[in-house]
Amino acid sequence: IAGSKNSIYNSVNGVAPGANLLALKVGNAATIYGDAVVSAIDWCIVNKNVYNIHVMSMSFGLFNGGYSENCGDPYFGRINIAYQNNITSIIAAGNEYSSSGISYPACANNAVPVTASSKSDMVEAYANRNSLVKLIAPGGNIWSTCVPGAPLCGGAYSTLSGTSMATPHVSGAF
Repeated sequence: IAGSKNSIYNSVNGVAPGANLLALKVGNAATIYGDAVVSAIDWCIVNKNVYNIHVMSMSFGLFNGGYSENCGDPYFGRINIAYQNNITSIIAAGNEYSSSGISYPACANNAVPVTASSKSDMVEAYANRNSLVKLIAPGGNIWSTCVPGAPLCGGAYSTLSGTSMATPHVSGAF
């Protein structure tokens, strides 16, 4: 979504075709590990000049739409330190149908929470949103690369929906 170029479908290019991307694993299909997120943010801060890092895109959420106010910095100040180092943290707001709360860590100080819109430019019903949300981006039925054999993926590409699809649209634009 953020940087694909010349895909097998040729008409499916990312927002920033050919952008250089780094992937840091912070969990598995079932669990996001907080200590791994902290380590990944620290790695990005330390290596920002080596790899020209300006954006961290986080398509995950914890504590499912329970935050109606800023939650501070859940990763021990790391998102704020990244911000102070000119690295923007773009984070999915979550998909729990909440119109009053967003997920953690999208609620963090200096995060850019993103919710999802439909192809008709309406906020998707499932997409968490409140006054903390900074941007709305396409998130409904988006062509996305995925791991072959994954439960929601029939091959190299599939359409998926969620704030996790909207977040890389914003990251690519940044």
